[in-house]
Amino acid sequence: MTPMIKQSIYKAINKPKIIQYPSKTLHKVSQAIETIDDDVRALADFMAGLVVKEGAAGLAAIQVGVPLRMFIGYNENEKQVVMVNPVLHRVGDVKPPQVATDTQTGEPVGGGAGVGAWAPWADKAAVQALDNDRQVMVEGCLSLRGVTAPTARYPVVEVEWQDLTAATHRVILTSSLAAQCFQHELEHLDGKFFTDVV
Repeated sequence: MTPMIKQSIYKAINKPKIIQYPSKTLHKVSQAIETIDDDVRALADFMAGLVVKEGAAGLAAIQVGVPLRMFIGYNENEKQVVMVNPVLHRVGDVKPPQVATDTQTGEPVGGGAGVGAWAPWADKAAVQALDNDRQVMVEGCLSLRGVTAPTARYPVVEVEWQDLTAATHRVILTSSLAAQCFQHELEHLDGKFFTDVV
């Protein structure tokens, strides 16, 4: 992690401020996190507390001035979690894969954590649109307070991220709230704003 990133983490935690649109900061593409260290965990704790305080659905690190690929979002159980280096794999009518299971334990054959370790399409990195059935959902953002807009989002997505222990999770988000939040926060990491896709 560069000294500039470390400084931005320190500043975010000690002088908390949610960056407001149209700041150029929100259009920066965030960097991948190479190592999940104490600085990253401290930033994640701070962000999680801010999400609770604000009553928000999610928050990307860039929104507090830190250009790292991390956000708070919802997992497949609609629980808010920290998502490090998130990736959107497939969108639309995503179906869970058929997998071989051990007849004695019922566990997936092939080992590893999450769907990505054993799914036949696990190494496909590109986003594949399986249909064009997006739903219009009303959306807002902590970086543009008081404004909501109808936004077309896929209600089901296949995603991957690391947690703060560096374990990889690859799941299908079937909750439209979780899917919407993931797409919204991922756009922040790519330097986009939800008003760009309205």
